[in-house]
Amino acid sequence: MTTVSENTEPQRTDAWVARFDRLLQRQIALCRSLAALADRQRDCIDKEQPETLLGVLGERQSLIDQIRGIAEEAAPLRKRWADGAGPDGTHAQSVHERIGELTELMLSISERDAEDRRRLGRSRDELAGRLAGVARSRGAIAAYGRAPEGGPRFQDREC
Repeated sequence: MTTVSENTEPQRTDAWVARFDRLLQRQIALCRSLAALADRQRDCIDKEQPETLLGVLGERQSLIDQIRGIAEEAAPLRKRWADGAGPDGTHAQSVHERIGELTELMLSISERDAEDRRRLGRSRDELAGRLAGVARSRGAIAAYGRAPEGGPRFQDREC
């Protein structure tokens, strides 16, 4: 004969694992959206569209905030999973695969962001070089470009 506690334990395990699985699915969906925005971000950088880039970055921040919130909600479940409290079998394999997919998505996004930071840095350095050149040109024009006021100061005359 089975006791009540023996019957409810698998249900409690299934409930938290199902919740953990749903949270992972939400994070994966948000990370896919974040990856799509990363494509738009790179396009804005390549086309030198800073205003559009700021809009994309705002959208990304909203997604990142949502991902962070879900991660905080899932933290105790993740710890429980890491401690080996999860079930065996198909459901465990599904959760394990989702964790792997989420990890890969986050690494990919992180690598793309690092490359975009390098691109922005190069663009910034190029712009700084062009601005420095403009400043030097203006200084040269100011120093040599003005004609003396009031006409010539000395004249050669034959007597």
